[in-house]
Amino acid sequence: MVIISVQENRYRYLDSYGQPKGPFWLAQMRVLWKAGQVPFGTDIARVGTEEWLPSDHFPEITGQGSQLSTEGSRRERRLAGKSDPIRLSVWLLLLLLAWGVHRLTQWTPEPEPRVVIKAGGKVAKPKGE
Repeated sequence: MVIISVQENRYRYLDSYGQPKGPFWLAQMRVLWKAGQVPFGTDIARVGTEEWLPSDHFPEITGQGSQLSTEGSRRERRLAGKSDPIRLSVWLLLLLLAWGVHRLTQWTPEPEPRVVIKAGGKVAKPKGE
């Protein structure tokens, strides 16, 4: 007969300010995960332990198949905040395109200066300008 402690199905997590939240039952943690209130890489601990691990170590919460190694999860956490260079390039290109369209739609050509050529070949401005 296997005895499961009530504490084993309760979890805490660190919010974005590093403050512990909880304890929550497993079902509550799944709801928080699906709602995005516990994002990928959030540190989670089982009640009764002081071992905080990234969310990818809790497949029972995230629904992911297997646990990643500690080194792998650290790398993923580090990369989670970085942008994909191709995505960044596309956004910069779109921004440049939007700026170009704005400049073209707001551009008004300067009026050409009016000149009067007199009989002797001299160039003069009309009076009043």
